[in-house]
Amino acid sequence: MKKETASFPGWVLPTFWILWLVFFGIGAASAWAAGDENWSGNFGPAGTNGTVYALAADGQGNLYVGGAFSEAGGVAANNVARWNNGWSALGEGTNGTVYALAVDPTGTVYAGGSFANAGSVIAPFIAFWNGAVWSNLGGGMSARVRTLAVGSGGILYAGGDFTAAGGNDANYVARWNGNAWSGLGFGIDNGTNGIVRALTVDGSGNLYAGGFFTNAGGIEANHVARWNGSVWSSLTGSANGTSASVLALVMDPGGILYAGGTFAFAGGSPAKNIARWNGNAWSALGNGVSGTVAGISALSLDGSGNLYAGGSFDTAGIVPASNIACWTGTTWVSLDSGTDSNVFALKAEVNGYLYAGGSFTKAGEFVANRMARWRDLNWSAPGSGMNYKVLALALGEDQKVYAGGYFTEAGGLATPKVARWDGSAWQPFGISEAVYVNSLTQGPEGYFYAAGYHSGASANGVWQWFNGSWSFGLSMNEEVNALAVGRDGYLYAGGA
Repeated sequence: MKKETASFPGWVLPTFWILWLVFFGIGAASAWAAGDENWSGNFGPAGTNGTVYALAADGQGNLYVGGAFSEAGGVAANNVARWNNGWSALGEGTNGTVYALAVDPTGTVYAGGSFANAGSVIAPFIAFWNGAVWSNLGGGMSARVRTLAVGSGGILYAGGDFTAAGGNDANYVARWNGNAWSGLGFGIDNGTNGIVRALTVDGSGNLYAGGFFTNAGGIEANHVARWNGSVWSSLTGSANGTSASVLALVMDPGGILYAGGTFAFAGGSPAKNIARWNGNAWSALGNGVSGTVAGISALSLDGSGNLYAGGSFDTAGIVPASNIACWTGTTWVSLDSGTDSNVFALKAEVNGYLYAGGSFTKAGEFVANRMARWRDLNWSAPGSGMNYKVLALALGEDQKVYAGGYFTEAGGLATPKVARWDGSAWQPFGISEAVYVNSLTQGPEGYFYAAGYHSGASANGVWQWFNGSWSFGLSMNEEVNALAVGRDGYLYAGGA
């Protein structure tokens, strides 16, 4: 009798040895326990081993992270690191906490905080990284830097606890023109009368400052003020500014200023910890945010005009929202179940993600050590695990772990539906045309098999990996839920 065969490229399988196993009651052999259907593997270290206070992006896919940590994703990184589908250090980092980061149009990274050295260089409270080495910035500051902003022409603004910059008088806020530091204002009216916690620049080059102060340039300015390049001004008249500290500022492309902090009023009107300034008057964003200890520490806007707020709160508007929420322009919405502790930094529109940093260790149901990212209504942890369900695991003959599922990323790398773990990091092993992969097994002589659903063929079936590429070789009329290779070398498939 002549045997009928089904062919993969490079291998021939007798069809009567491909057993179609139907499982009743127990279902397919699976790689997860009941109740773990939304598990995403946390292989390898994720995030940082200490609090994240600052995030900045360069527009080229690099996200810079600052805080109080010594590792990022298992990589030694002293208080500052870079994420771009993997963690890396910026030289030797700093010898103290980084509270602020900014990137100028040339890609130079500025870091401010509570440190005396950056790399091997003496750099009191502020330094810059040119991509290779750290350097002192004009002699540095007299005390901690808490916020940085880059204005038109690459002008750098710094705010914080200091009263001198580069040896010059500069009360809590200063400007670096590329050559030297200077204060904003003259004589005793230079700067503000209290700590500056937030800075942002509008499209016309005006600088907005927020913080603990009540005076800027000699005029009353409660916790928020504007510098036009020559003089300071308050935001509205007798009821100007906010009733308490401003900790975060962001400007939208239309010139609307958003302020977050620990206040109850803005411009004399109720506004729970967040408000909007349209150039003439303050207004609330719905019911704002609230909680036992409520406040907003970070704000970021995406390209669609959504405003993200992070801090310490449990309600946004009337919606339960743990420490992070989104204002759509008309209403507050939660980001899944939020985070389990404070959010201190936010950065939207980084490769399509919103990134959050803080003191948390979970975002949604994911382990996310002080760093997490949000996209497509899901949280994930950069540098760890998958961005969606894992359905299958297998050990290869190379002793590497293979994972299959619905995911498109593993450890921050694009690898649709299949990935390989080498013991320290995820490696791409994806099948671009797979909708999902729900079974994996190692074959003989370097072959590897994956079962799932083929989007192009609109069919269930089995892929074969050999000589560095995947090929779709067997189409089935029902879902394949299990694969195994017997001692006889034949591939066995089971399903429903």
